[in-house]
Amino acid sequence: MTETEVALLVAAIGAGAAIIAGMMAHSATMRQPEKSFSAQREQALWAHRRDLYTQFLLTAKEYIRLYDRTGGRYEGIPASIERLEDLYSQMELESTSREILSMARSIIEHFREIRSLASTYERETDPPYVDTLRTRLRDENSDLRNSVRFMQSAVHSELDR
Repeated sequence: MTETEVALLVAAIGAGAAIIAGMMAHSATMRQPEKSFSAQREQALWAHRRDLYTQFLLTAKEYIRLYDRTGGRYEGIPASIERLEDLYSQMELESTSREILSMARSIIEHFREIRSLASTYERETDPPYVDTLRTRLRDENSDLRNSVRFMQSAVHSELDR
């Protein structure tokens, strides 16, 4: 090979390497916005789930505070159930955790049971049955509080992932 041929071969190899490096840089540049968009989307979905879980738990806790402040009156139950049902419908679409959805459903069922027991309690006049209803209401409220605590713990675990 002559010097000219060697110089042309080296130039061709250099040009090929430059083209390959350029293609790799272009490919990396094109993937970066896609990765960034994916990360931003995941962050937005996480924040939305966090807000839904928070609203659900705060609604349940607000009822518990209202119950405690009023000395055990049950006026806030229908509005609380309606709000919880609305939030649950949104959570079904957004949540990635079947465990949290199950806990949320359980909390709603506690509210329904309390509403049913409270309604019967207000109409009942038979003293032994009134005592039984009072005990069941107290137990159901205790179960509700425990369910809210368990869901709050599950939400912390889910959001810390």
